[in-house]
Amino acid sequence: MRIGIIILLTLFLSIVGFSAIRTTFAQDDTEEGLPPKEVFAKLKGMQEDVTDKMKKRETSMAKIIIAIPGGDYTAIKAEADKIGNEYSIEYGMDPDAAAEYNSLISSDFVFMDQDLNQYSSSLAGSAEDKYLEGVLAQFDLLLRSCVNCHYAYAGEKFPSLASSIVE
Repeated sequence: MRIGIIILLTLFLSIVGFSAIRTTFAQDDTEEGLPPKEVFAKLKGMQEDVTDKMKKRETSMAKIIIAIPGGDYTAIKAEADKIGNEYSIEYGMDPDAAAEYNSLISSDFVFMDQDLNQYSSSLAGSAEDKYLEGVLAQFDLLLRSCVNCHYAYAGEKFPSLASSIVE
């Protein structure tokens, strides 16, 4: 039975082609896409939803900062899981809204968002293993990911960050 499913999947992929499947997950590299602010404004209710999720991510980051010195790995893992899952931009979107979002958003923003999700997942894994060095390294990457995205896309909201010197 499994072999039959694998053969059917392989046949389907060879007929449809990998590029058709790829476009459902990420934008074509040749298209620039729109910055998040424009996309959020175009999609009904998205600006409010994203703002709410960003505030929740901020709260989770603060809880992680408090949990690290005490070695509260359970809290670190729980908050890191929330950041990468239920507070992610696409969490809770219906398939049509997610498809529209993915068709509009810039690939640069998608990569930054994927980095954040990867770092939060790695942070949760390090916390689960009670690996302090991993927790510190992944939290640093997670924080840098937030700052880099805000620097690139939210300068009007964070003007002092937007005017920061970077090298």
